Amino acid sequence: MSYSQPNEHGVYVEEQCAEVIRHVSVSGAEVKIFLANTENGWAPSLWIRYCDGGRGSLPSINSTLHLTKQEAIDEQLLRLEATCNEFIAAWHSSDLRKTQSGELLDWVALQKQMDLFDCWSIGAPANKERRC
Repeated sequence: MSYSQPNEHGVYVEEQCAEVIRHVSVSGAEVKIFLANTENGWAPSLWIRYCDGGRGSLPSINSTLHLTKQEAIDEQLLRLEATCNEFIAAWHSSDLRKTQSGELLDWVALQKQMDLFDCWSIGAPANKERRC
């Protein structure tokens, strides 16, 4: 098995990640979950882009490692869920950002349902898509 290799700064750039799970909502919000496969576990990170900006990072040698890929994904889905709920509750969030947060929450709920049926594409390259 080949492992992801960090750059000279200890960051796993997108091309070095074993997988990138990407979703774009109907209104244009985008989320990426980066997964670097290291010798000691899976290093995940989350990147979100809204209509008016974004936040996120790439995995690094300082990322919390997970024994399984699914644990790493689940952690990032929880982070995404918390971020979306934060924006929906914030008085200063625009209506569009609240709408986009709601769409991303719907996607998170769908991912949780799909995990029950093991719907990940098997053997697909980076930027894997769900098969069901």
